[in-house]
Parts: sequence; structure tokens; C-alpha cells
Amino acid sequence: EDQLKSIKYDLSPRSKKRCEAEAQSFRAAARPDDERLHVMRHRAAFHDMLLLVGRVNAYRQRLEDLKGQRMKLDQEKRQFNDVLGYLHREIFTCEVHLKQVEKDLIGASKVMQVKRVSDQ
Repeated sequence: EDQLKSIKYDLSPRSKKRCEAEAQSFRAAARPDDERLHVMRHRAAFHDMLLLVGRVNAYRQRLEDLKGQRMKLDQEKRQFNDVLGYLHREIFTCEVHLKQVEKDLIGASKVMQVKRVSDQ
């Protein structure tokens, strides 16, 4: 209709009135009655409400999933922190033990060298 208004026709005033009346009668014939229009609007509003509730439920479900993932990650982080703390406390003991093992290995290698020399 807007496109038709933008086109300039060379119509007489009487023809213009007749065309406008025809367009108005077409619009009136295509428009549903008030009761049907009320039902259609009611259904559309109900449908919109259902879609809104569905989106809200999907959003809540996504939040719950993300909350569960976060809780799992927090628990894993606490476990790693506990293990790291334990290793940090035990590192000195392990270093002392490794030094002792190194001394024992050096002593054993010297004994084996002496035995090898004596066997020759």
C-alpha cells in the first residue's frame, strides 16, 4: 500500500475516491470480527508467555549446569591444592632421602670399582 501511495497515478478525484473505498472495503472484509480478533490476540499472548517461560527455564537449566561444572572444578582445585601442599611439605624429606641414596650409590660404585680392580 505504501508503495502504491508513492507511485503517482493520473486519476480523477472521483476515481481516487472509488479506489480508496475499494481498498477500505477490502481491509474491512479481511479483518476478523472483534470476538475472533480477541481470541487471536489472547492466543498470541499465551504463546508469547509460553515461549518466555521456556526461555527462562532453559536459562535456569544452563545456570544449574554451569553451577555443577563450577563445583566440580572447585573440588578438583582443592584436591590439587591439597596434593601440592603435601608435596611442598615433603620435598625437604625427599631431598634428604635422595642425597642419602646418592651417597649410597657412590659408595657402592666405589666398592664395585675396587672389586673389579682386585679381580684383575
